[in-house]
Amino acid sequence: MLQRTLKRTASFVGVGLHSGLSTRVTVKPTGPDQGYVFRLIEGDAAREIVARVENVVDTQRCTTIAAGAARLHTIEHLLAALRGLGVDNAEIGIEGPEVPILDGSARGFVEFIAAAGVQEQDRPRRRLVIERRFRLEDDSGYIEVSPDDHFSVECTIEFAHPQIQRQSIIYRDDDAAFVDEIAPARTFGFVSELEKLREAGLIRGGSLENAVVFDETSCVNPDGLRFPDECVRHKVLDVIGDFSLVNAQIDGKVTAFCPGHSLNNRFLRCLLADPSAYRIEESGDSRRSFRARAPRKSWSNS
Repeated sequence: MLQRTLKRTASFVGVGLHSGLSTRVTVKPTGPDQGYVFRLIEGDAAREIVARVENVVDTQRCTTIAAGAARLHTIEHLLAALRGLGVDNAEIGIEGPEVPILDGSARGFVEFIAAAGVQEQDRPRRRLVIERRFRLEDDSGYIEVSPDDHFSVECTIEFAHPQIQRQSIIYRDDDAAFVDEIAPARTFGFVSELEKLREAGLIRGGSLENAVVFDETSCVNPDGLRFPDECVRHKVLDVIGDFSLVNAQIDGKVTAFCPGHSLNNRFLRCLLADPSAYRIEESGDSRRSFRARAPRKSWSNS
């Protein structure tokens, strides 16, 4: 499979979930073997941060990358949309400290990228091929990857909340499945956490328009959930976004229990530090059909 980039530039404006500040984003086509490169624009100056595992510096409630003094927050949903639509290379201009949250999902990013279109490039895609089972655990959950000829995520979460409880889903790498079943799933939180998070300087831009919020017994959003298991779907979205930081198509099955940004990043660092667990290949084969498109249906809360 060949590498891909956008056909045209896509631009949008939105508010950051944690900063509460308005940010303009411009996603541009770029050459092969570039990966995802963020350019933080301040007046006439621009500072570059490459979206790589080793550049992650904070995972508190989002994924933050940095290069020198330049820091950028909440990159995971945009990266998930790029990876989910098969885009390998993009230059992303940011006028602000944080990628906008939009509606709390990757749906808006998918629509902007699909409208811009996707084109193949003249270089084969890099593939990170899993050679053996590799697992990392912490006090809250675990992530494991095992050999497979495609990327997939089997994810389970468990919360002591009557509307969440235990949820599981299996996602197999496919643009239609990503667009319709994963991208619309929104970030979620709990009323009991709000005060503490705001005291920590987080979720200044949070609202019921860009997050699912639960009180002690139910979802407080007026229009409810988009899926009965929206929470575990969003966890898969975050896994896809965080795993895109390896800058390669992963050939392997990911099994995760209660993953989060911190565990995702620590897992990838440990995996990449063990060359017996994987190999890097370039392949021109065409095992996955692709076309960038908007969702098949207009999503609404139900």
